[in-house]
Amino acid sequence: MIKMTRSRDNARHKLLLKRYEQGIARFTELLQIGVERGEFSPMMDIEDISKLAASFQEGIMTHSISVGLEKPNTKMPFQALIEYLKSLLQPVLVKKAVPEEELQ
Repeated sequence: MIKMTRSRDNARHKLLLKRYEQGIARFTELLQIGVERGEFSPMMDIEDISKLAASFQEGIMTHSISVGLEKPNTKMPFQALIEYLKSLLQPVLVKKAVPEEELQ
C-alpha cells in the first residue's frame, strides 16, 4: 500500500476507500437477496464476486476516461462482465407463477 503523507491525500484516500466499501456492501447485499430468493446459486463467495465486478468495472471506466469510449469498445467488456457474472452467480430460471384458474 502506498503511504500518503499529506493530509489532503490521506483524506481523499479515506473517502475513496469508504465509497469502495459502501459500493461492495450494497452490491453484496443485492446479490444476497437474489441468493435468498433462489435466483442465484453462486460458485463462490458473493462478496468476492462483488469485488471482482467492481475491479472489472473500474478497469473499463479507467480505459474509457484515458482513451475515450471508441478505443476500448466499452460495450464489449461490459457484455463480457455480464457473462462472467452469470457464470459466477449461476442464475436459476425462475418461472412466473400462473394463477390456478388459468391452469384448468
